[in-house]
Amino acid sequence: MLVLTLNFFAYLIWFLASFLKAKRTFTVYNVSVLWITIIAFMGVYSVVNGQYGNIYWSNGIFYVKPYLYCFVSFFILLLPFRKWNSKIEIDQLSLLNEKKIFWLFRILLIIYSSLALVEVIGLLRALSSGRSLGELYMAYHEEGSSILGYTNIESKIIWLFNPLHDVFYWFVVVVSLLHLSKKKTHKLLCWWLIILTFAIDIILYMTRAARGEFLYLALKIVLVIIVLRPYLSKTIRKSILKYSFYFIAFFAIYTIAVSISRFDESSSTEGAQGSI
Repeated sequence: MLVLTLNFFAYLIWFLASFLKAKRTFTVYNVSVLWITIIAFMGVYSVVNGQYGNIYWSNGIFYVKPYLYCFVSFFILLLPFRKWNSKIEIDQLSLLNEKKIFWLFRILLIIYSSLALVEVIGLLRALSSGRSLGELYMAYHEEGSSILGYTNIESKIIWLFNPLHDVFYWFVVVVSLLHLSKKKTHKLLCWWLIILTFAIDIILYMTRAARGEFLYLALKIVLVIIVLRPYLSKTIRKSILKYSFYFIAFFAIYTIAVSISRFDESSSTEGAQGSI
Protein backbone atom coordinates (compact mmCIF):
# COMPACT_ATOMS: atom_id res chain seq x y z
CA MET A 1 0.00 0.00 0.00
CA LEU A 2 2.92 2.31 0.79
CA VAL A 3 4.23 1.78 -2.75
CA LEU A 4 0.90 2.82 -4.28
CA THR A 5 0.71 5.91 -2.07
CA LEU A 6 4.26 7.01 -2.89
CA ASN A 7 3.57 6.35 -6.56
CA PHE A 8 0.54 8.67 -6.45
CA PHE A 9 2.45 11.44 -4.65
CA ALA A 10 5.30 11.18 -7.18
CA TYR A 11 2.85 11.89 -10.03
CA LEU A 12 1.06 14.57 -8.00
CA ILE A 13 4.32 16.44 -7.34
CA TRP A 14 5.21 16.11 -11.02
CA PHE A 15 1.85 17.56 -12.06
CA LEU A 16 1.96 20.45 -9.56
CA ALA A 17 5.51 21.36 -10.57
CA SER A 18 4.62 21.38 -14.28
CA PHE A 19 1.37 23.27 -13.61
CA LEU A 20 3.13 26.00 -11.60
CA LYS A 21 5.93 26.25 -14.16
CA ALA A 22 3.29 26.91 -16.83
CA LYS A 23 2.03 29.83 -14.67
CA ARG A 24 -1.03 27.90 -13.52
CA THR A 25 -2.38 27.29 -17.00
CA PHE A 26 -3.24 23.94 -18.49
CA THR A 27 -0.95 22.71 -21.24
CA VAL A 28 -0.75 19.51 -23.26
CA TYR A 29 2.14 18.48 -21.02
CA ASN A 30 0.63 19.02 -17.57
CA VAL A 31 -2.82 17.74 -18.59
CA SER A 32 -1.18 14.51 -19.77
CA VAL A 33 0.58 14.27 -16.39
CA LEU A 34 -2.72 15.04 -14.62
CA TRP A 35 -4.38 12.15 -16.49
CA ILE A 36 -1.74 9.71 -15.18
CA THR A 37 -1.98 11.26 -11.69
CA ILE A 38 -5.73 10.57 -11.60
CA ILE A 39 -5.11 6.96 -12.62
CA ALA A 40 -2.48 6.62 -9.86
CA PHE A 41 -4.96 8.03 -7.32
CA MET A 42 -7.69 5.61 -8.44
CA GLY A 43 -5.20 2.78 -7.89
CA VAL A 44 -4.86 3.81 -4.24
CA TYR A 45 -8.60 4.38 -3.88
CA SER A 46 -9.60 1.00 -5.33
CA VAL A 47 -7.32 -0.82 -2.89
CA VAL A 48 -8.41 1.24 0.16
CA ASN A 49 -12.14 0.67 -0.42
CA GLY A 50 -11.56 -3.05 -1.08
CA GLN A 51 -12.85 -2.97 -4.65
CA TYR A 52 -9.54 -4.11 -6.13
CA GLY A 53 -9.35 -7.11 -3.79
CA ASN A 54 -12.96 -8.08 -4.58
CA ILE A 55 -12.28 -8.33 -8.30
CA TYR A 56 -8.64 -9.36 -8.57
CA TRP A 57 -6.74 -11.73 -6.34
CA SER A 58 -4.21 -9.73 -4.35
CA ASN A 59 -1.94 -10.46 -1.41
CA GLY A 60 -1.64 -6.72 -0.76
CA ILE A 61 2.01 -6.62 -1.82
CA PHE A 62 3.01 -4.15 -4.54
CA TYR A 63 6.60 -4.15 -5.75
CA VAL A 64 8.53 -0.92 -6.34
CA LYS A 65 10.26 -1.78 -9.63
CA PRO A 66 7.21 -1.91 -11.97
CA TYR A 67 5.98 1.47 -10.70
CA LEU A 68 9.44 2.98 -10.98
CA TYR A 69 9.84 1.70 -14.55
CA CYS A 70 6.39 3.04 -15.41
CA PHE A 71 7.15 6.48 -13.96
CA VAL A 72 10.46 6.76 -15.83
CA SER A 73 8.80 5.60 -19.08
CA PHE A 74 6.04 8.21 -18.83
CA PHE A 75 8.57 10.91 -17.98
CA ILE A 76 10.61 10.10 -21.10
CA LEU A 77 7.55 9.74 -23.37
CA LEU A 78 6.18 13.16 -22.33
CA LEU A 79 9.51 15.02 -22.65
CA PRO A 80 8.72 16.27 -26.22
CA PHE A 81 5.72 18.18 -24.80
CA ARG A 82 7.61 19.74 -21.89
CA LYS A 83 8.24 23.12 -23.55
CA TRP A 84 5.01 23.11 -25.49
CA ASN A 85 3.45 25.85 -23.36
CA SER A 86 3.42 28.81 -25.72
CA LYS A 87 1.40 29.43 -28.88
CA ILE A 88 2.03 26.82 -31.50
CA GLU A 89 2.91 28.18 -34.92
CA ILE A 90 -0.09 26.99 -36.91
CA ASP A 91 -0.64 30.20 -38.85
CA GLN A 92 0.48 28.30 -41.93
CA LEU A 93 -3.11 27.08 -42.20
CA SER A 94 -3.91 30.48 -43.68
CA LEU A 95 -1.91 29.38 -46.72
CA LEU A 96 -4.45 26.66 -47.49
CA ASN A 97 -6.67 27.36 -50.48
CA GLU A 98 -10.01 28.13 -48.85
CA LYS A 99 -12.04 27.40 -51.98
CA LYS A 100 -10.53 23.93 -52.31
CA ILE A 101 -10.88 23.28 -48.58
CA PHE A 102 -14.61 23.89 -48.63
CA TRP A 103 -15.08 21.79 -51.75
CA LEU A 104 -13.38 19.00 -49.78
CA PHE A 105 -15.61 19.75 -46.77
CA ARG A 106 -18.78 19.44 -48.89
CA ILE A 107 -17.62 16.05 -50.15
CA LEU A 108 -16.75 14.98 -46.58
CA LEU A 109 -20.19 16.12 -45.40
CA ILE A 110 -21.82 13.65 -47.81
CA ILE A 111 -19.38 10.89 -46.80
CA TYR A 112 -19.75 11.51 -43.05
CA SER A 113 -23.56 11.77 -43.29
CA SER A 114 -23.73 8.44 -45.16
CA LEU A 115 -21.45 6.76 -42.63
CA ALA A 116 -23.38 8.16 -39.66
CA LEU A 117 -26.70 7.04 -41.19
CA VAL A 118 -25.44 3.47 -41.65
CA GLU A 119 -24.15 3.37 -38.07
CA VAL A 120 -27.46 4.72 -36.72
CA ILE A 121 -29.31 1.97 -38.62
CA GLY A 122 -26.94 -0.62 -37.10
CA LEU A 123 -27.48 0.81 -33.61
CA LEU A 124 -31.28 0.75 -34.03
CA ARG A 125 -31.11 -2.88 -35.19
CA ALA A 126 -29.03 -3.77 -32.14
CA LEU A 127 -31.40 -2.02 -29.73
CA SER A 128 -34.50 -3.48 -31.39
CA SER A 129 -33.09 -7.00 -31.00
CA GLY A 130 -34.31 -7.03 -27.40
CA ARG A 131 -30.82 -7.25 -25.93
CA SER A 132 -29.95 -5.19 -22.87
CA LEU A 133 -26.86 -2.97 -23.01
CA GLY A 134 -24.92 -5.61 -21.07
CA GLU A 135 -25.95 -8.35 -23.52
CA LEU A 136 -25.13 -6.04 -26.42
CA TYR A 137 -21.64 -5.51 -24.99
CA MET A 138 -21.00 -9.24 -24.74
CA ALA A 139 -22.54 -10.00 -28.14
CA TYR A 140 -20.44 -7.38 -29.93
CA HIS A 141 -17.22 -8.58 -28.32
CA GLU A 142 -18.01 -12.23 -29.09
CA GLU A 143 -19.56 -11.92 -32.56
CA GLY A 144 -18.28 -8.58 -33.82
CA SER A 145 -20.23 -6.30 -36.15
CA SER A 146 -22.20 -9.27 -37.55
CA ILE A 147 -24.80 -8.69 -34.79
CA LEU A 148 -25.69 -5.37 -36.46
CA GLY A 149 -26.97 -7.11 -39.59
CA TYR A 150 -25.35 -4.78 -42.11
CA THR A 151 -26.41 -5.34 -45.73
CA ASN A 152 -23.77 -5.60 -48.48
CA ILE A 153 -24.28 -1.95 -49.43
CA GLU A 154 -24.01 -0.80 -45.80
CA SER A 155 -20.86 -2.88 -45.28
CA LYS A 156 -19.29 -1.37 -48.41
CA ILE A 157 -20.12 2.17 -47.23
CA ILE A 158 -18.37 1.47 -43.92
CA TRP A 159 -15.41 -0.18 -45.69
CA LEU A 160 -14.99 2.74 -48.11
CA PHE A 161 -15.84 5.73 -45.91
CA ASN A 162 -14.50 4.79 -42.47
CA PRO A 163 -10.80 5.17 -43.51
CA LEU A 164 -11.60 8.66 -44.86
CA HIS A 165 -13.23 9.55 -41.56
CA ASP A 166 -10.08 8.45 -39.72
CA VAL A 167 -7.71 10.28 -42.10
CA PHE A 168 -9.52 13.65 -41.99
CA TYR A 169 -10.66 13.37 -38.35
CA TRP A 170 -8.57 16.08 -36.67
CA PHE A 171 -7.97 18.02 -39.89
CA VAL A 172 -11.71 18.73 -40.11
CA VAL A 173 -11.99 19.67 -36.42
CA VAL A 174 -8.91 21.93 -36.33
CA VAL A 175 -9.53 23.74 -39.64
CA SER A 176 -13.25 24.20 -38.88
CA LEU A 177 -12.64 25.68 -35.42
CA LEU A 178 -9.93 28.04 -36.69
CA HIS A 179 -12.13 29.15 -39.59
CA LEU A 180 -15.11 29.74 -37.31
CA SER A 181 -12.92 31.88 -35.05
CA LYS A 182 -11.87 34.18 -37.87
CA LYS A 183 -14.78 34.31 -40.32
CA LYS A 184 -18.55 33.99 -40.38
CA THR A 185 -18.78 32.11 -43.68
CA HIS A 186 -19.62 28.39 -43.96
CA LYS A 187 -20.62 28.30 -40.28
CA LEU A 188 -23.29 25.62 -40.70
CA LEU A 189 -21.00 23.42 -42.80
CA CYS A 190 -18.16 23.63 -40.26
CA TRP A 191 -20.36 22.90 -37.24
CA TRP A 192 -22.10 19.99 -38.94
CA LEU A 193 -18.76 18.45 -39.88
CA ILE A 194 -17.45 18.79 -36.32
CA ILE A 195 -20.62 17.22 -34.91
CA LEU A 196 -20.60 14.38 -37.45
CA THR A 197 -16.91 13.71 -36.86
CA PHE A 198 -17.55 12.98 -33.18
CA ALA A 199 -21.04 11.51 -33.68
CA ILE A 200 -19.70 8.69 -35.88
CA ASP A 201 -17.44 7.55 -33.03
CA ILE A 202 -20.08 8.06 -30.35
CA ILE A 203 -22.67 5.98 -32.25
CA LEU A 204 -20.11 3.20 -32.61
CA TYR A 205 -19.31 3.32 -28.88
CA MET A 206 -23.01 3.07 -28.09
CA THR A 207 -23.30 0.05 -30.38
CA ARG A 208 -20.51 -1.62 -28.42
CA ALA A 209 -22.00 -0.46 -25.09
CA ALA A 210 -18.50 0.86 -24.38
CA ARG A 211 -17.60 3.35 -21.64
CA GLY A 212 -13.82 3.77 -21.59
CA GLU A 213 -13.67 4.88 -25.22
CA PHE A 214 -15.89 7.87 -24.35
CA LEU A 215 -13.35 8.91 -21.73
CA TYR A 216 -10.43 8.62 -24.16
CA LEU A 217 -12.32 10.66 -26.76
CA ALA A 218 -12.95 13.37 -24.17
CA LEU A 219 -9.25 13.45 -23.25
CA LYS A 220 -8.22 13.80 -26.91
CA ILE A 221 -10.69 16.66 -27.41
CA VAL A 222 -9.36 18.44 -24.30
CA LEU A 223 -5.74 18.16 -25.52
CA VAL A 224 -6.64 19.54 -28.97
CA ILE A 225 -8.63 22.44 -27.47
CA ILE A 226 -5.67 23.33 -25.24
CA VAL A 227 -3.43 23.58 -28.31
CA LEU A 228 -5.99 25.65 -30.27
CA ARG A 229 -7.19 27.82 -27.38
CA PRO A 230 -4.96 30.88 -28.14
CA TYR A 231 -6.43 30.98 -31.67
CA LEU A 232 -10.11 30.54 -30.77
CA SER A 233 -12.47 33.49 -30.44
CA LYS A 234 -14.47 34.05 -27.24
CA THR A 235 -17.65 33.05 -29.05
CA ILE A 236 -16.20 29.70 -30.08
CA ARG A 237 -14.82 29.08 -26.58
CA LYS A 238 -18.29 29.69 -25.11
CA SER A 239 -19.85 27.33 -27.68
CA ILE A 240 -17.31 24.63 -26.85
CA LEU A 241 -17.99 25.06 -23.12
CA LYS A 242 -21.76 24.82 -23.68
CA TYR A 243 -21.51 21.67 -25.79
CA SER A 244 -19.08 20.19 -23.24
CA PHE A 245 -21.81 20.29 -20.57
CA TYR A 246 -24.17 18.43 -22.91
CA PHE A 247 -21.49 15.83 -23.63
CA ILE A 248 -20.68 15.35 -19.92
CA ALA A 249 -24.38 15.01 -19.01
CA PHE A 250 -24.96 12.47 -21.79
CA PHE A 251 -21.79 10.55 -20.87
CA ALA A 252 -22.78 10.41 -17.18
CA ILE A 253 -26.30 9.10 -17.87
CA TYR A 254 -25.03 6.66 -20.50
CA THR A 255 -22.25 5.32 -18.24
CA ILE A 256 -24.68 4.70 -15.38
CA ALA A 257 -27.12 2.89 -17.72
CA VAL A 258 -24.39 0.70 -19.24
CA SER A 259 -22.84 -0.06 -15.84
CA ILE A 260 -26.17 -1.12 -14.34
CA SER A 261 -26.91 -3.32 -17.34
CA ARG A 262 -23.44 -4.87 -17.53
CA PHE A 263 -22.84 -5.49 -13.83
CA ASP A 264 -25.98 -5.33 -11.69
CA GLU A 265 -27.84 -7.61 -14.13
CA SER A 266 -24.96 -10.10 -14.31
CA SER A 267 -23.40 -12.49 -11.82
CA SER A 268 -20.38 -10.21 -11.48
CA THR A 269 -19.33 -9.36 -7.92
CA GLU A 270 -18.13 -5.96 -9.07
CA GLY A 271 -21.45 -4.12 -9.21
CA ALA A 272 -22.30 -1.01 -11.23
CA GLN A 273 -20.89 1.50 -8.73
CA GLY A 274 -17.63 -0.43 -8.31
CA SER A 275 -17.20 -0.80 -12.06
CA ILE A 276 -17.47 2.97 -12.55
